[in-house]
Amino acid sequence: MLRTRIALLSLPLTLALGQASPASEISPLVSLTPHTQVATLNSPCKNPSVPAQATKTSFQYPPIAVLERSEGIAEVGVELSASGHLVSAWPIQSSGDRNLDRAAMETARTGHYSPERSNCAAIGGKYLMEVDFSL
Repeated sequence: MLRTRIALLSLPLTLALGQASPASEISPLVSLTPHTQVATLNSPCKNPSVPAQATKTSFQYPPIAVLERSEGIAEVGVELSASGHLVSAWPIQSSGDRNLDRAAMETARTGHYSPERSNCAAIGGKYLMEVDFSL
């Protein structure tokens, strides 16, 4: 059984994709947005600063890319709102294969996220997602 390891926005997830699925890895997102720190006194939350995380992802290695034995790393930018909704996704760096690039974009678009927290306040931001496709 081939597996796909997905680590979107700092949360590693492993998804079993069936008998013939190749592997890919999505590295934790790196924030592209400078955030202003807001001081809070006697904060009631247990974890005042938490990175944004993927709570649910769906991924499919393109069948044509499997047949062509395509591999590569695609970089996708994602912007999340303070509520964790995807605002936009855009390609940053191609993997060298358009099918892999499309799969990386689709993974970003269909993901569900929880927002970054800074001093207990949810904040939106822009992040870099790196998707490493390997057979």
